[in-house]
Amino acid sequence: MKFYSKPIFKYVLVGVWLLNTLALAGWLYIFSFRQTQRIAAIRNETIEQATAYHRMLISESLVLSFCLLVGGFFLSYYIYLDSKRTKKVRSFFLTFSHELKTPLASLQLQTESLHDALGDSEHREVINHLVADTNRLSLHLENSLALAEGSERKFFPEKLNFKEVIEALKNYWPNLKVQLIGDATIKADRRTFESILKNILENSYKHGDASEVVIKVDSSDSNGMLEIRIVDNGRGFNGEYKTLGKLLERQASTSGSGIGLHLVRELTKSLGGNISFPRVDSGFAVKLDLPGII
Repeated sequence: MKFYSKPIFKYVLVGVWLLNTLALAGWLYIFSFRQTQRIAAIRNETIEQATAYHRMLISESLVLSFCLLVGGFFLSYYIYLDSKRTKKVRSFFLTFSHELKTPLASLQLQTESLHDALGDSEHREVINHLVADTNRLSLHLENSLALAEGSERKFFPEKLNFKEVIEALKNYWPNLKVQLIGDATIKADRRTFESILKNILENSYKHGDASEVVIKVDSSDSNGMLEIRIVDNGRGFNGEYKTLGKLLERQASTSGSGIGLHLVRELTKSLGGNISFPRVDSGFAVKLDLPGII
């Protein structure tokens, strides 16, 4: 999570605002006091008149400072309440997601067993859709959990064989052909890396109506980095590319909320990589730059 999106950043802003306004009040007092002395000297005012004017300026400065302090206090208090409410909502989603994981994992296991047993029967197409829908539900749950975790998400980097990861994910979309060109070793958190690939493949299958995805792995121009290009044969993207990866940015009436690509962008950054969406003649393409070796 970026620093400016953390609750503490709001408190820092309030503190800076209070310091600046108090400094302004102090400057106003000093400036007014000096002006009073000059006016008294020029007009030969009595000491009593200058003193009364001086007291008036002090009173006004104190009232201004008091109002600023009260305003800063209430701002801090409402920020605290907002932060507390956000934590409650996050805690609810974390609990809700964890409670659903076990029965959903059992449902996935049963659908995969059904696919293995009846995959070659006349009901093959129906079973394939059942497997895809169950895995899609699991992915949505993972995305909700990732959003709820936010900056509290824990990473456990390890060396991953890219080919093995792809082979394990192919079963998620029985009707989607995934072709891998090249191989590499990637140092990343397995859960995070799998979530990135799942969301990209789901975007191709669900929103792009793709039947085939080609993944090409090559060394990047940067030392210690890999370039992963993922291109599908779907209907492509006709919207504004600058909006891709933005949360809750709908591209069309039939498109999703943008959570998937938003998480892909954020999780890629958390692994020390970058993501871009190069334009292609047909289909949709994603380019990932991640730490790893060929």
